[in-house]
Amino acid sequence: MAVTAASLIQMVRDDLDEQTAAHYSDAMIIRWLNRAQYDIANGMPQEKINLLPGLIASATGASISVALPGDFLRVIKLTLDGVASPVITPDDWLMDTGRPLKSLDSYGYILDGEINFGSSATYVLYYLKMPTSLTLLSTSMDYPDSFAHPLTLFAAGLGLIQDKWVQQGTELVTLFEKAMQNILSMPWMSVEGGTDDTK
Repeated sequence: MAVTAASLIQMVRDDLDEQTAAHYSDAMIIRWLNRAQYDIANGMPQEKINLLPGLIASATGASISVALPGDFLRVIKLTLDGVASPVITPDDWLMDTGRPLKSLDSYGYILDGEINFGSSATYVLYYLKMPTSLTLLSTSMDYPDSFAHPLTLFAAGLGLIQDKWVQQGTELVTLFEKAMQNILSMPWMSVEGGTDDTK
Protein backbone atom coordinates (compact mmCIF):
# COMPACT_ATOMS: atom_id res chain seq x y z
CA MET A 1 0.00 0.00 0.00
CA ALA A 2 1.49 3.35 -1.08
CA VAL A 3 2.20 5.86 1.68
CA THR A 4 0.57 9.19 0.82
CA ALA A 5 2.00 12.65 1.41
CA ALA A 6 -0.75 13.27 3.97
CA SER A 7 0.34 10.17 5.90
CA LEU A 8 3.98 11.25 5.79
CA ILE A 9 3.08 14.72 7.06
CA GLN A 10 1.14 13.17 9.94
CA MET A 11 4.09 10.90 10.78
CA VAL A 12 6.37 13.94 10.92
CA ARG A 13 3.88 15.69 13.17
CA ASP A 14 3.88 12.64 15.45
CA ASP A 15 7.68 12.86 15.65
CA LEU A 16 7.42 16.59 16.40
CA ASP A 17 4.59 16.07 18.91
CA GLU A 18 2.57 18.68 17.04
CA GLN A 19 -0.72 17.26 15.85
CA THR A 20 -1.99 20.48 14.28
CA ALA A 21 -0.12 23.17 12.35
CA ALA A 22 0.55 25.41 15.34
CA HIS A 23 4.17 26.15 14.38
CA TYR A 24 5.07 24.00 11.36
CA SER A 25 2.90 24.28 8.25
CA ASP A 26 2.20 21.34 5.95
CA ALA A 27 4.10 23.14 3.18
CA MET A 28 7.16 23.46 5.45
CA ILE A 29 7.03 19.75 6.32
CA ILE A 30 6.74 18.86 2.61
CA ARG A 31 9.96 20.82 1.98
CA TRP A 32 11.72 18.83 4.73
CA LEU A 33 10.40 15.55 3.30
CA ASN A 34 11.68 16.41 -0.17
CA ARG A 35 15.09 17.34 1.23
CA ALA A 36 15.12 14.03 3.14
CA GLN A 37 14.14 12.11 -0.02
CA TYR A 38 17.06 13.62 -1.92
CA ASP A 39 19.62 13.13 0.87
CA ILE A 40 18.65 9.48 1.43
CA ALA A 41 18.89 8.66 -2.28
CA ASN A 42 22.15 10.54 -2.73
CA GLY A 43 23.69 8.82 0.30
CA MET A 44 22.47 5.29 -0.45
CA PRO A 45 25.45 2.87 -0.58
CA GLN A 46 26.03 1.73 -4.15
CA GLU A 47 25.65 -1.96 -3.25
CA LYS A 48 22.19 -1.27 -1.78
CA ILE A 49 20.73 0.71 -4.69
CA ASN A 50 18.29 -2.10 -5.46
CA LEU A 51 16.48 -1.31 -2.21
CA LEU A 52 15.13 1.68 -4.16
CA PRO A 53 13.54 0.05 -7.24
CA GLY A 54 11.30 3.07 -7.81
CA LEU A 55 14.38 5.25 -8.33
CA ILE A 56 16.20 3.01 -10.80
CA ALA A 57 15.93 4.13 -14.40
CA SER A 58 17.75 3.54 -17.67
CA ALA A 59 18.47 5.35 -20.91
CA THR A 60 19.54 3.78 -24.18
CA GLY A 61 21.23 5.45 -27.11
CA ALA A 62 23.92 5.36 -29.75
CA SER A 63 25.89 8.56 -30.08
CA ILE A 64 29.34 9.96 -29.42
CA SER A 65 27.90 12.65 -27.13
CA VAL A 66 24.58 12.17 -25.32
CA ALA A 67 22.98 14.53 -22.79
CA LEU A 68 22.29 13.01 -19.40
CA PRO A 69 18.58 12.45 -18.55
CA GLY A 70 16.93 15.37 -16.80
CA ASP A 71 16.15 13.32 -13.69
CA PHE A 72 19.71 11.92 -13.44
CA LEU A 73 21.20 11.72 -9.94
CA ARG A 74 23.92 9.06 -9.92
CA VAL A 75 25.39 6.44 -12.24
CA ILE A 76 24.61 2.84 -11.33
CA LYS A 77 26.44 1.39 -14.28
CA LEU A 78 26.99 1.90 -17.99
CA THR A 79 27.06 -0.97 -20.46
CA LEU A 80 28.56 -0.56 -23.91
CA ASP A 81 28.08 -2.95 -26.83
CA GLY A 82 30.99 -3.96 -29.00
CA VAL A 83 33.83 -3.16 -26.58
CA ALA A 84 36.20 -5.45 -24.73
CA SER A 85 35.15 -4.30 -21.24
CA PRO A 86 31.42 -3.60 -21.55
CA VAL A 87 30.64 -2.40 -18.00
CA ILE A 88 31.76 0.88 -16.46
CA THR A 89 30.84 1.26 -12.77
CA PRO A 90 30.62 4.37 -10.56
CA ASP A 91 34.18 3.72 -9.35
CA ASP A 92 35.20 5.01 -12.79
CA TRP A 93 33.43 8.32 -12.39
CA LEU A 94 33.92 11.49 -10.39
CA MET A 95 30.47 12.98 -10.47
CA ASP A 96 31.14 16.11 -8.41
CA THR A 97 33.60 17.66 -10.84
CA GLY A 98 32.81 15.90 -14.12
CA ARG A 99 36.44 14.81 -14.48
CA PRO A 100 37.53 11.18 -14.79
CA LEU A 101 38.32 9.56 -11.45
CA LYS A 102 40.61 7.11 -13.24
CA SER A 103 41.33 6.14 -16.82
CA LEU A 104 38.40 4.95 -18.88
CA ASP A 105 40.70 3.94 -21.74
CA SER A 106 38.97 5.03 -24.96
CA TYR A 107 35.43 4.40 -23.73
CA GLY A 108 34.50 7.82 -22.46
CA TYR A 109 33.95 10.19 -19.58
CA ILE A 110 31.33 12.49 -18.12
CA LEU A 111 31.90 16.17 -18.85
CA ASP A 112 29.54 19.15 -18.74
CA GLY A 113 26.45 17.03 -18.21
CA GLU A 114 27.04 14.72 -21.15
CA ILE A 115 28.33 11.20 -21.74
CA ASN A 116 31.16 11.38 -24.26
CA PHE A 117 32.65 8.38 -26.10
CA GLY A 118 35.77 8.16 -28.23
CA SER A 119 33.72 6.37 -30.89
CA SER A 120 30.04 5.70 -31.46
CA ALA A 121 28.67 2.88 -29.33
CA THR A 122 25.29 1.51 -28.32
CA TYR A 123 24.91 1.92 -24.57
CA VAL A 124 22.47 1.42 -21.73
CA LEU A 125 22.95 3.80 -18.80
CA TYR A 126 21.44 2.56 -15.55
CA TYR A 127 21.10 5.44 -13.15
CA LEU A 128 19.55 6.52 -9.88
CA LYS A 129 17.00 9.20 -10.64
CA MET A 130 15.95 12.17 -8.56
CA PRO A 131 13.01 11.31 -6.30
CA THR A 132 9.75 12.82 -7.48
CA SER A 133 9.02 15.88 -5.35
CA LEU A 134 6.15 15.38 -2.96
CA THR A 135 3.27 17.85 -2.92
CA LEU A 136 0.34 18.24 -0.57
CA LEU A 137 -1.73 16.27 -3.10
CA SER A 138 0.80 13.47 -3.72
CA THR A 139 -0.75 10.03 -3.46
CA SER A 140 2.50 8.08 -3.16
CA MET A 141 6.27 8.31 -2.96
CA ASP A 142 9.01 6.70 -5.05
CA TYR A 143 10.41 4.92 -1.99
CA PRO A 144 9.22 1.53 -0.74
CA ASP A 145 6.85 1.77 2.24
CA SER A 146 9.61 0.48 4.54
CA PHE A 147 11.39 3.82 4.08
CA ALA A 148 8.48 5.91 5.38
CA HIS A 149 9.54 5.89 9.04
CA PRO A 150 13.22 6.76 8.53
CA LEU A 151 12.19 9.35 5.94
CA THR A 152 9.90 11.13 8.37
CA LEU A 153 12.43 10.90 11.23
CA PHE A 154 15.05 12.53 9.02
CA ALA A 155 12.63 15.21 7.83
CA ALA A 156 11.56 16.04 11.40
CA GLY A 157 15.18 16.12 12.54
CA LEU A 158 16.16 18.46 9.70
CA GLY A 159 13.25 20.72 10.55
CA LEU A 160 14.09 20.97 14.23
CA ILE A 161 17.76 21.67 13.49
CA GLN A 162 16.78 24.43 11.04
CA ASP A 163 14.50 25.83 13.73
CA LYS A 164 17.48 25.93 16.15
CA TRP A 165 16.27 22.96 18.21
CA VAL A 166 19.60 21.30 17.55
CA GLN A 167 19.66 18.74 20.37
CA GLN A 168 16.14 17.46 19.68
CA GLY A 169 16.78 17.43 15.94
CA THR A 170 20.05 15.55 16.37
CA GLU A 171 18.27 12.93 18.47
CA LEU A 172 15.77 12.33 15.66
CA VAL A 173 18.55 12.14 13.06
CA THR A 174 20.25 9.52 15.25
CA LEU A 175 17.01 7.52 15.31
CA PHE A 176 16.87 7.89 11.51
CA GLU A 177 20.40 6.47 11.20
CA LYS A 178 19.43 3.45 13.31
CA ALA A 179 16.28 2.91 11.24
CA MET A 180 18.34 3.08 8.03
CA GLN A 181 20.82 0.54 9.43
CA ASN A 182 17.90 -1.85 9.94
CA ILE A 183 16.75 -1.36 6.34
CA LEU A 184 20.25 -1.77 4.91
CA SER A 185 20.65 -5.05 6.77
CA MET A 186 17.62 -6.49 4.94
CA PRO A 187 18.26 -9.27 2.39
CA TRP A 188 19.05 -8.05 -1.12
CA MET A 189 15.94 -7.03 -3.03
CA SER A 190 15.65 -7.26 -6.80
CA VAL A 191 13.91 -4.70 -8.97
CA GLU A 192 10.20 -5.04 -9.57
CA GLY A 193 9.37 -8.06 -11.66
CA GLY A 194 12.06 -10.24 -10.09
CA THR A 195 14.88 -9.40 -12.48
CA ASP A 196 17.90 -7.45 -11.35
CA ASP A 197 19.29 -5.79 -14.46
CA THR A 198 21.54 -3.40 -12.53
CA LYS A 199 24.04 -5.89 -11.12
